[in-house]
Amino acid sequence: MVSHRRVVAVLALVLGLLGLSAGPALAKAPVDLSASFNVVPWQVAAGYTADYYFQAQTLSGPVDTSAVRVELELPEGVSFVSLVDNNSGPCDPDGQTVTCTVTLTGSPATWGWQAKVRFADDLATGTRLTFRLTVSGAGEESNPENNTAEYTSTVVGAAEMGLSAIEPTGTIQPDDPLIFTLIVHNNGPAEIPEFGLSVKFLGIQYVGTKVEADGAVCREEIEAVNCQIDHPLAAGAQYRLKYTVPGWPNDSRYPGGITRIEATTTDYPDRTVINAANDKVAFDVDFAKVPASPSPTATTPPATPGSGGGGSLPITGSSALPLAGAGLAFLLAGAGALIIGRRRARA
Repeated sequence: MVSHRRVVAVLALVLGLLGLSAGPALAKAPVDLSASFNVVPWQVAAGYTADYYFQAQTLSGPVDTSAVRVELELPEGVSFVSLVDNNSGPCDPDGQTVTCTVTLTGSPATWGWQAKVRFADDLATGTRLTFRLTVSGAGEESNPENNTAEYTSTVVGAAEMGLSAIEPTGTIQPDDPLIFTLIVHNNGPAEIPEFGLSVKFLGIQYVGTKVEADGAVCREEIEAVNCQIDHPLAAGAQYRLKYTVPGWPNDSRYPGGITRIEATTTDYPDRTVINAANDKVAFDVDFAKVPASPSPTATTPPATPGSGGGGSLPITGSSALPLAGAGLAFLLAGAGALIIGRRRARA
């Protein structure tokens, strides 16, 4: 009777386990995909191009990359030109929608694209252009709020910027300051409210440069000075910046020889290329070479003359000690031989 009950209990347990195994499979963990704009211009110019860098990434959960889709919605008046960076996968434009797929595997991962777009010639100044980015994939999404992102750029008037320099003359001595002037030209057609300028001192590791210019806020780095000029500049106008680098008296960082200086500005608005050929100026500065200090001359002590008239080699170092020991050994050996001889004579 007991054995029969045990058999029934075992059968019930087995049937229960079979029922559990036949139930629904465990659901996959939800994923979290996010979309974002990375490097994008906040101002653009009608009739020109600009690059927009956007990305999607997995924040959690296993992701089937073959099912990931990233869509960039372009506003009216903006057209797709080309894909500058497609290491993450190809993109196909269809009207105002650019759809990108992922071929770069890995989870979690970040996928990025850089698209070049063009702005229509008839876009009015002040027009706000909103770009929309959406990412989607297979499976349940744990945080759908970050699947979309938006960025707005504003249309402004374009201006071609140029740069020239009043270079220093003659040779710069260690006690003399280095003085030069940079001239920024606005070749139009639009007036600009602000602009930037970067100067690199190639081979000069020195700080203390003074910049004289109205509205310029400058920041020094090693071998560079970067300035942001909050000063309006009308079409056809010029703007001057005077640079004074202090002298290098008794300074080991004094360059000596030929040193090159490079200055760069950009067309307006930033990231818009109108004519890059005149956005840069470079010139050489001749720093006087400082003669090297003469190194002390090594002196050789005179040789110790030997005995007699011959030119014997001098005895140096501690060789006198072994000679003294050898002499003492000969004396002891002679004394021992003399004592032994006398004892034999007595015998």
